[in-house]
Amino acid sequence: MTDRDTLAALALEVEGHALLAPCLEVCLYARHAPPEALRDFATQAHVALAPWLTRHMTGQMTRPGPLDTKAEAKFAALFDRPRPGAQYWFLLRGGSEGTSAAELEITFHPAVPPPDTPEAIAAAIAENRAKYEERGAIFTPHVSVLRASFPLDHPLAADPAALRRWLAGLALPREAGFLGGYAGYALNYDHAVSPRPWQQAMQGGLGAALARHPGLGYDHTGAVLRKLLKYWPGHAGFLPRIKRAHWLTLVPDLTLRELCGGAETVAAALEAVPGVRMAPLGTAMQIEAGPVPLIGDVTRGDRLPGWRAVARALAPARLPEMPGLGATFDDDAAQAWLEALERPDD
Repeated sequence: MTDRDTLAALALEVEGHALLAPCLEVCLYARHAPPEALRDFATQAHVALAPWLTRHMTGQMTRPGPLDTKAEAKFAALFDRPRPGAQYWFLLRGGSEGTSAAELEITFHPAVPPPDTPEAIAAAIAENRAKYEERGAIFTPHVSVLRASFPLDHPLAADPAALRRWLAGLALPREAGFLGGYAGYALNYDHAVSPRPWQQAMQGGLGAALARHPGLGYDHTGAVLRKLLKYWPGHAGFLPRIKRAHWLTLVPDLTLRELCGGAETVAAALEAVPGVRMAPLGTAMQIEAGPVPLIGDVTRGDRLPGWRAVARALAPARLPEMPGLGATFDDDAAQAWLEALERPDD
């Protein structure tokens, strides 16, 4: 049985309601990037997923509605008149009930451009020092999250080379406001499932899958939005971190330099690991843990040495904590998943 077969078997449905859906996920982060670069991602992902998308949801809705002409027009206008300080959220999804392997989710936080005069920079440094050193603030500014997930039979999920070309054609990684991201196999889950037994089944299935398959990911946007950035003493800006190593991990050049000892140090740590490659992608480095996405299986001793080597090399930049989703996938289980690839192979 291949990893794709194992992944497909992790789908979970109850009475026609999809609780878990295997997919190949691409997630990018940004702050201060031009809205047109974000629109480019949204447009290209929408084109790629259009045949699968059937429903939509915005921040004003309590449940998904049909993806009709009106909804399509709202999605197309998402980046037209962004207001700094506002939050825009839009979800396009396939299927009929519950989650779906096909999703396009945009969480857009327009921000005031960074200071560019000596006086403004000095004021920002002083404000950050007071906030994070004197008052002990733990949350840094919001980031924008752009996420697309593809069904396993989608051409971009079935052909790793096609996915690499798709990523290379995006505008966002070439922008200074790009904060990195990742791509790899994941499980989408129904965030809003309400019957408690279904909720417990969803969380339990997700937690068990993540514990067994160390290369498998899942999305928890709310846990990343205000923690991806790291306070940078003496600077007006912040340092972008990575959520966790994945099949493809996109690491900003700034992150490699300031948190990981530099691209040369990371390359030296990975040069002898079979299948691992590093290549520039715009303002970031794309680090491949292997030639194809995998999920591994610790019960069979398949611990993904390439993934673990990348995770250890990037550990100083990894998000420090990750909360769970509830009683059957609690904070300890989520933290164990976050740190799993950095543990010894034996």
